[in-house]
Amino acid sequence: MENKKSKNKLLILVGVFVLLIIIVKVFSPVHNQETVSINSDQVEEKQAPKTENNHSAIIMSGAYQPYTATGFPKLFDQVGEDGLKAIYEHDKKAAKLVSELNECDMVETAAYSESMSIYPTKIVSFVDCKNGNRYYVSNDEISKRS
Repeated sequence: MENKKSKNKLLILVGVFVLLIIIVKVFSPVHNQETVSINSDQVEEKQAPKTENNHSAIIMSGAYQPYTATGFPKLFDQVGEDGLKAIYEHDKKAAKLVSELNECDMVETAAYSESMSIYPTKIVSFVDCKNGNRYYVSNDEISKRS
């Protein structure tokens, strides 16, 4: 009898645990952690003049910030004042480019990717969208659009 009560309690605890997991899964926001690099084909179709049917995501205020020597001392030591300005301008252009993709609902962040960049020959910014998509935009891609 005692063994049966223990088994019932264990089954109830397992059931409650499974129910909690299901509730958490159902009510948790879904985040798409896909990381994608922009290729020329994606961008070219978005270069048409804006009409009512063309997509343009909003770029959130503060999505990119100027880089300062005090805020980014290591980066400043590597690239200097002109480099910080160039990287900031690159972030702005990258955010604009990604905002034109249908897969981006809203640009939240645009920032320098130290791991993917080789300054000054290759500048890469990552751009995060509210829906969880991340894009890497190189200076080569931006140059192709200019």
